[in-house]
Amino acid sequence: MIDSEFVNTKTEGNILVVEINRPEKMNALHPPANRDLGEIFDKFAADKDLWVAIITGAASHCLSQRSASQRLLVVCIAYRAKLASSAPWA
Repeated sequence: MIDSEFVNTKTEGNILVVEINRPEKMNALHPPANRDLGEIFDKFAADKDLWVAIITGAASHCLSQRSASQRLLVVCIAYRAKLASSAPWA
């Protein structure tokens, strides 16, 4: 999909794994990373073979329990958006 200085992606079947790659900044987002994520999710939305997107961070010490919950929320939102865009009435 897209790999950049700040974001890496890989697909596993129907799942897109998006890894924010800024461990030196605790995987905080900034405008270039946001731009890359926008491109990635535009391509995700257009790809009928991808059903779910999971966002993770590059370094395990940068992830807290709270961020794990936030990642789950993002996955659910991405999955719901994918379902809505492929619904017959969409």
